[in-house]
Amino acid sequence: MLELFLPIAMLAQSTPATPADLPPQPEPAVAREAAPQRVYVQDTSKAARIESDNPDLEICVRSLVPGSRVKARTVCQNKAAWKAYVEAQEAMNREWDMVGKGFPPETEFVGPVGS
Repeated sequence: MLELFLPIAMLAQSTPATPADLPPQPEPAVAREAAPQRVYVQDTSKAARIESDNPDLEICVRSLVPGSRVKARTVCQNKAAWKAYVEAQEAMNREWDMVGKGFPPETEFVGPVGS
């Protein structure tokens, strides 16, 4: 008997709902773009020159390990640490440039004791 009433009930059903009859759908969630936590650069001098508002941004430099074709070493630091590293490298280069040219004018030579 159920087989007889089911088709009749389906015919008596009203027309399908239109989009206007449905309740409004909620706005789709918009994914916020998270600030990048790490930035990769090719060179340490570029790492010191990165412009960023985020002081905790990690700047990473990837360099190949000598003697290997595949292995690489990645060093990640913040901008202040990269600036300090580059300044230390430049100071060392300046000192090595002075080698063999004599003493800089601001230093005085003190000879051996007992001369």
